[in-house]
Amino acid sequence: MNTKCSRPTRGGRASHAPTRRPHPFRAMAFVCAKSHLGLLALACTALSCLVYLAAGNGAWMFALTDHGGIGFAPDPAYWMDNVGVPANYAFACAGLAGTVLLPFAALAMCGRFDGIAHATGTQTASRARGISPWRLGLNDFTCVSIPTLALFTFATLGQTAVCCLQAGCLELMPSVLALVVPRLAIILVAGASLIACSLAVFRIVPNRPAAFGIMAVGFIAACVAQLSFPESVQLTHASFLMHACSMTDLSAIAVPAVTFSAITSAVALALYAARG
Repeated sequence: MNTKCSRPTRGGRASHAPTRRPHPFRAMAFVCAKSHLGLLALACTALSCLVYLAAGNGAWMFALTDHGGIGFAPDPAYWMDNVGVPANYAFACAGLAGTVLLPFAALAMCGRFDGIAHATGTQTASRARGISPWRLGLNDFTCVSIPTLALFTFATLGQTAVCCLQAGCLELMPSVLALVVPRLAIILVAGASLIACSLAVFRIVPNRPAAFGIMAVGFIAACVAQLSFPESVQLTHASFLMHACSMTDLSAIAVPAVTFSAITSAVALALYAARG
């Protein structure tokens, strides 16, 4: 049922015209276009691929465990020689190693979005039109997470294919992808939660470089803490990302990762909406 408002006409009679419903997602799409989030996501993805290809030997952050190892190691030979895993597992874990750069790409995207949203005043205008803070928060989260996670997914699958092609093991591709896809799903869930937390931190901390530093240092510290106790599964984004990129059994991390990500996302979006 359309809400109508009355406007006086020349004859003194009132005419009824339907009011325009606000479109907060369209406003956030305008912010995305204004901040060039698509280009920034492409730049972050290209940089991550260059780092992956240029520094693809050995391991970046890694620790051996009684059941193999956890961490980010982009070299399949490292997995086979030091951990002793089959070739398909080695290629799968190596293809997922670029996940270590996902938090930094997410921070760059969230920081850019937050800066343009404040500069254009789009959120203030949307609130003035009666849009709820929760709806605005979900729209902001959607606008940032879709380009970030979509390009990350394509880059990860491409890096996995490159690993197999470089080793001349094209016949292993189906089995490698069968291992990568469910682990990639867990990474995307944890990544979405990380984006929600990043948006909240940028909203709470007025200084964007400081907010970026807090989240970046926190992620690195969580990685170090996880490597110090490699057998455990800690309740941090870094822990779930590291285990998902490694030999850890998916049954041990799937439910905790989804539960943790859902709770942290809800809390982060609540804080984001409250500070809106």
